[in-house]
Amino acid sequence: MKSFFWGALASSLGLVCLTSPVFAQSSNLLPTPTFQNPWNGYSAQPVYQTARMFEDSKPEAIPTPAAAPQEPSAYNDSAYEVPHASGSSATQSMPAYGAPQQGARTYSAPSEGSRMYSAPSHGTPAYSSPSHGTPGYSSPAPMGSSCVEGSGSGAYAQGEVIDGGYVEGGSSGWLGGWGGDYASAGAINNFTAHRYGGGGCWYGYVNGMVMTRKGDDFSQISFDTSNPVGQLLSSKDAAMDWSGGVEVFLGHRLSNCWAVEVGYWGLYPSNQEANAYDPDGVQGTAADLNTVFDFTTIGYDDGGGYGNVNDWYDNAARHRLRREFQYHNAEVNFVYSPQQFCCSCPTGGCGPQGAAFGGAGVCGPRFNMNWLFGFRYMNIGENWEYASDETDTTFDGSADELYYNINTKNDLFGFQFGGNGAYRVTNCLTADFGVKFGLFNNHMTHHSRIGGAGGAATVVPGIPNEGRAYDIRSSDDAIAMLGEIKAGVNYKIGCHWSINAGYRAVAVNGVALPQDQIPRNFADIDGVANINKNGCLLLHGAYGGVEFCY
Repeated sequence: MKSFFWGALASSLGLVCLTSPVFAQSSNLLPTPTFQNPWNGYSAQPVYQTARMFEDSKPEAIPTPAAAPQEPSAYNDSAYEVPHASGSSATQSMPAYGAPQQGARTYSAPSEGSRMYSAPSHGTPAYSSPSHGTPGYSSPAPMGSSCVEGSGSGAYAQGEVIDGGYVEGGSSGWLGGWGGDYASAGAINNFTAHRYGGGGCWYGYVNGMVMTRKGDDFSQISFDTSNPVGQLLSSKDAAMDWSGGVEVFLGHRLSNCWAVEVGYWGLYPSNQEANAYDPDGVQGTAADLNTVFDFTTIGYDDGGGYGNVNDWYDNAARHRLRREFQYHNAEVNFVYSPQQFCCSCPTGGCGPQGAAFGGAGVCGPRFNMNWLFGFRYMNIGENWEYASDETDTTFDGSADELYYNINTKNDLFGFQFGGNGAYRVTNCLTADFGVKFGLFNNHMTHHSRIGGAGGAATVVPGIPNEGRAYDIRSSDDAIAMLGEIKAGVNYKIGCHWSINAGYRAVAVNGVALPQDQIPRNFADIDGVANINKNGCLLLHGAYGGVEFCY
C-alpha cells in the first residue's frame, strides 16, 4: 500500500510539473519530497523535506532551514495551514496537495521553507480525505480483504467531499476502507456515495406469506354401510388450505463482519370443516352412515341411559370433522458475512454489473455468502374434532350429540445454523437462496376426550381400566429436527429499498399430531396418554414484500 502511494505521488508530481503555471518555465524538479505518514495513529511526528520553486528553468540548492518548523500538536478535521515565505512566487490562490480542510475546495501552494505534503495540481483539489474524519492516501483495499472496521485503505477520489456523502469531480473509488462509503460513477461532477459494511447498519424486511401443509396421511373415518370400501369422510377432507401469514425480520450490523437479527413469521389458517350425511336420508336402512372406529370398549350416558359409544356414531344422521391449525416461528440469529455488505443501488443504473475492482461489480462482488447460527422457537398446534348427531343434522350441543376431540401442541426450542447466498445478476437484480437446519427440544402437550353434554365417556365394565374417563391429558419431551430452504429474487427500487419474492419450504420431524394419537384400543387409557411423537409435516409456499437497509 505504501509503495502504491509513493508511486502515485511521484506520478502526480511529474504531471504537475507539466501543467502548473508556477513551473511553466522549469523542466526539472528538485528531489522528490519525502515525509512520514502522519495519519497512522496520529502519533508519529512528520518530517518533510522542503523545496524551493523558481520561475526560471535553473534549480537551486535546497537551503538548510535554521530551525525545524514546529509540528502540529494534533491532526484532526481542522485545516493544516501551509506557511508562505514573503516574496515567494507561489500565491495563496494556487491549489496544492495538502491535508483537507472540511468544506474547502482548494489549498494554498507550498513555498520555500514550508511543509510540503505533495505536489500541487493546477486548478484542481488534491487527494483529499474521502471518509469523514479519517483520511487515507493509499490505494483502495480489495473488497472482502478485512473484517476490522476502518482497516481498509482510503481511495484517491479527486474532488471535494461534502458531508461524507458526495464527491465532485475525479474518478470513483472505495472511500475509507471497511465501513466507509463508495462513490459510484454517475453524472459528471456528481458522484453519490453509498454506505456499505461497517457497524451501525440496520436492515430488515416485511413479507406477506401464503403457505399450505403436506404430510396429512389419508385416513377414512366414515363410510356408507351399503358400500363399505367407499369413504364418505376422511381426515384429508378437512386438510389445511392455502393460508396467509406475515413475516418480519430486523437486523443490526454490529461490525463489518457480524450482525444480529431477530424475526418472526406466522400462519393464520382458517378452520376447516367437512361433513357426511346419511346416504339415503333414512336411518335404519341398508345405506346408513357409520364410523370406522371401534368404540365398543367405552360407553356414554346422555341422561337417558348408559350405552356403547358406537350407538351414537353408527346409523347417524350426520358426521362432522373440524380441524384447526396454528404455526408460529421466532428466531434470533448471529450472522457472519466475510464479504462486503452493500446497502444501495449505484446511480449508474440497473444494467449488467461491471467488472471493476478486480472482478467485483460497482455494488459488491457478484456472489455473496453469509453464515448464521442462533436460536429458534416454533409452535405447532392442531385441534381435531370428530362429531356425530344420531337424530338430526344440526349441531347445537344437545344430548344426542357426541364429540371426539384431540388437541396437540408442540413447542420446539433449540439451536440452528445455516447460510444465505446471493448472486447479483445486474446492479439491481439479485437471485438469493438460504438454508437452515436445527435440532430442537420438543415439549409436547396432548389432550384427548370423548364426551358430550352428559360428560366424558368411560371404559365399559368388565375390562381393564373399567370406569376410567376418556378424558386424557399428558405431556412429554423429545428431540425434533427442523429444516428450511428458500429461494427467491430481490430487485432494488431505490438506494435503501427493494422488493423481493420467493418460495420457502419448512419440514419438521418428531412432532405430535392429532391423527397419530388415535388408539386401536380405546380402553387402553395409559397407552393413549403415551404421546406418539413420530409425526412429520411439511409447510411450503410463496412469500413477497419489501426490504430496507440504512
